[in-house]
Amino acid sequence: MQDTPAAIPVVPISGPTPDPYQAAVERVYQDPPDRWRPVIGEAMWFQFGVYDRGTSLDEAGARHFEIQLDLAGIEPPRRVLELGPGWGAATAYLATRFPDCPRLDIVNVSRPQLDYAAGRLARAGLAGRVNLYLCAARDVDRLPDPGEHYDLVLLRGAIVHFSPEILEETLAGLARRMSPGGTVMISEHTYADLDRYRSAIPDPDDRLASGHRKTVTDLTRALDRHGFVLRNLRQLPSASDSIRWLTDIGANVARHYPGADRPKVFAELADHARNWSSALRTGQVAVSSLIATLGPATRSDQSRRTRAVMPSFGTTVHLPPVELTLPVLRHPGGDEAERRTRIADQPYLEAHYGNAEAVAAFAAHRVPVLASLCWPHAEGDRIFHLQRALEHIAMLDDEFARPDVLDNDHRCAVLREDHLNVLDGAAPRAGAPLATLFSEVLASVLADVRPAAGTRLVAAVRKQIENLAARPARQVDALSLDQYLVLRRVDFFLDWMAALTEYALGIDMSGGPAGHPDLTALRDTAFDLTVLFGDLYSLRKEAAERDPLNAVWLVMRDEHLDLQEAVDALAGRCEVLQRHLVGIRDRILASALGEHAAVRRYVLEIVHLHTGICEFHRMSKRYQGLGFAGTRFDSGDLTIEPYRTPASIADQERGRRPFDS
Repeated sequence: MQDTPAAIPVVPISGPTPDPYQAAVERVYQDPPDRWRPVIGEAMWFQFGVYDRGTSLDEAGARHFEIQLDLAGIEPPRRVLELGPGWGAATAYLATRFPDCPRLDIVNVSRPQLDYAAGRLARAGLAGRVNLYLCAARDVDRLPDPGEHYDLVLLRGAIVHFSPEILEETLAGLARRMSPGGTVMISEHTYADLDRYRSAIPDPDDRLASGHRKTVTDLTRALDRHGFVLRNLRQLPSASDSIRWLTDIGANVARHYPGADRPKVFAELADHARNWSSALRTGQVAVSSLIATLGPATRSDQSRRTRAVMPSFGTTVHLPPVELTLPVLRHPGGDEAERRTRIADQPYLEAHYGNAEAVAAFAAHRVPVLASLCWPHAEGDRIFHLQRALEHIAMLDDEFARPDVLDNDHRCAVLREDHLNVLDGAAPRAGAPLATLFSEVLASVLADVRPAAGTRLVAAVRKQIENLAARPARQVDALSLDQYLVLRRVDFFLDWMAALTEYALGIDMSGGPAGHPDLTALRDTAFDLTVLFGDLYSLRKEAAERDPLNAVWLVMRDEHLDLQEAVDALAGRCEVLQRHLVGIRDRILASALGEHAAVRRYVLEIVHLHTGICEFHRMSKRYQGLGFAGTRFDSGDLTIEPYRTPASIADQERGRRPFDS
């Protein structure tokens, strides 16, 4: 006679404050497991899948989890906590992978799932190692043995059900219950941009209790607020694998639950599969893997693996010709405006750099020309104010990127507050030339912009300042190329520059046209293309400064290419993206949307914004180096060598190192 396996009890734990949303989550998983199994697979994995080794849902789900564990690179844990474990597939896997781990705790609000997991894990002989708690994630602090900390915490497909408040409470509780250096592993639905997300099918209901949508930035900032340091961030599974998984799920729903009597949860699941497959194809969403540890960040943690692939001094690479065919125009009044800009901004440059050679170096970049290239149709005297705005933007970007600002919380905070105070209407403080220049430029622009456009401009500038100030916390090492591009849409001043385009033309794109998905696609594509092109032409500067924000390094790292192969690959991608940009432009101009005069002008100027920035990268000593004697660099050999910037010249004058090595 076989012994009956020891049962695993389900222990209820209640917190003081009920979550009104919890009932919706419980309803999603109230159907018995036998109804779910034909849809999601015999092993009952339910967090997407990777199909590189098998074709079944069971194989794909296990492979996804295996890859995430490998990315985490954890030592065998002593105590594991899983929040929202589903039907126990990951717990069973962990128990086998770490046979010496004596304790695996499960927390779930779904009684049917816990009851199934209890039987499953008991049959696997895990009664002495597994504990099951009917408990909300926000109440992890109430779990037994508070003095014994967890080494590994899993949140795979759970955060999708959390409101922002529940997410904050859960992470706060985990920070108290985890060991220093302990790992939290997250797999979650994420959105690229909540304001621009467009559902492919009507969205009347909160499908699958997943209405609290989140971006990757929402998650990384929440982790940071509670003392977690992001170690790895990537899209996992890939969009194609995620679409395949959703397609398999949708087909199983249709096969096993046809007709109008389909259970509500499976009707919602089928709709979710259709909707998310479409959103994955358009890059609006991703399944993101985030791995973080509890503890302070150090400089050596930041972008360590990305910096490791950067070329050393003396390395030569050939930059191939990038065939960008869109026309480049220049504002007819640009030269006179540049003369005036140089006179107006000279006192601020002298006060900021404190060194004549550094001021001359910045002037040699000829940043005002960039404005003339970006806005060739700027009306009236606006080109003068746009040139001054870009001089300020260039200096501000350089200042936030300086190591002695990045590594100094106080200096970073002062720079941030100086600019936010100006945005809030305060006078700039004495001894802050950048903020004083900003105040003067902002006042000039806001005096001649339509009110709604001005409001959005201020909001865009505020967002940019906050983003620049958050740079020290970025973990570029963890970003995929697609995630990098989403990040750079902010880092590249997209919203700020787009708002200045409205100012340049004297138009207001508020209301219906501004949110049109084609206009959003035009802007995003133009800026993605501009970022990649700019990274090719600035790689010499960024390699010298050990700046990890360059797509070349990410492609080398993730695709295992050498420097030349990565450069060639990105050059080809730029040409493909420009063809895509031309197609979007032509589609808009041929549509009813393009019949609006303001829309036509805006579309054409956004294209010039792209071509102008690209042209500036080819001609400016800001990217070609202060020793550049030509007028334009299209292609040829580049050698990585020490790079002198206005900031490094000023730093040397003050007796400081020009940049970290």
